[in-house]
Amino acid sequence: MICTSCGIQIVESSTIYKCRQCVNHFVCKACTKKEHNRPSSSHHTLDKMRTLINSTTSAHSSLTMEGKSAEVKTDPQARSTSIFATKEYLTMFLSYCDHCLKVLVCGKDIIFNCDQCPNNFCICNQCLSLMPNQHPSMHTFSKGTSPSELLQRAHDLEHFDVICDRCRRHNFNGIRHHCEQCQSNYDLCEKCIDTIHKHHTFKIMPNSFLHAHNNSMLAKRTLDAIAKNTDTQNLTWRDPITGWTKSDAENMIQQAQKEQEAYITQLQNISEHELGDAKKAQETQHELHRFTMDGLNVQLSLLNDKVLYLPRR
Repeated sequence: MICTSCGIQIVESSTIYKCRQCVNHFVCKACTKKEHNRPSSSHHTLDKMRTLINSTTSAHSSLTMEGKSAEVKTDPQARSTSIFATKEYLTMFLSYCDHCLKVLVCGKDIIFNCDQCPNNFCICNQCLSLMPNQHPSMHTFSKGTSPSELLQRAHDLEHFDVICDRCRRHNFNGIRHHCEQCQSNYDLCEKCIDTIHKHHTFKIMPNSFLHAHNNSMLAKRTLDAIAKNTDTQNLTWRDPITGWTKSDAENMIQQAQKEQEAYITQLQNISEHELGDAKKAQETQHELHRFTMDGLNVQLSLLNDKVLYLPRR
């Protein structure tokens, strides 16, 4: 796990401190002494968490760190076992099994949906054989949306108000690579990442809609874990994958909903703007066509006049 105050990896067996006000603010012991992290601060109140252990990786064993293309440009010291650092979290849609609560990667893991449940009850491949005894026997399950389509949906999401600093594409889709060393914003699309600016390190910046969706899924999973286990009813219990409490998860769902609504609104505004531009372009084309036809009619009229008054031999 990375300390979000100093950016240095928190080694295993070290103590972690979680901010009550922030959802993803985890601090190492050394950074608790910093002014903006002190309990007296009006912005942060830190709670001591249990020691970081390897068991947190078991519930999301299908997740991996950033891929080969990112490995070349990522500082090895910045690696962590946090789910928030995985390439799947940053670039793909996440879900979870409603039975075992395993985090699932849409487009990578096989997911089955109940054909009768109205609330999109889904399970992993391992739990499918348990459903005759753990789910209404009359219910049937079928595979969800094809992996290729889910991967394409995530890939097609646009990064609004972002420009690739090489090809100058605006609102580009695909993976956004953000330079960690440039003072001003410097971003490259997935097509340009290996062609320029190789002397700096980059990190993957998730699409805002994808980021909100994945946080919402992880938050709902946390609430389901609390509902299923009596040992987790304590308000201070934290999900071992995200570090979120019940309050954190509830706040995250609300925040994610606002972020998704903002993305959809911006998408609608862009679509309406493009539609308006297309309509204006069509009207301009019609006007040019009318102007051209009027000009041709005038020329034809003049030509007819000339023909009419041509002297006869």
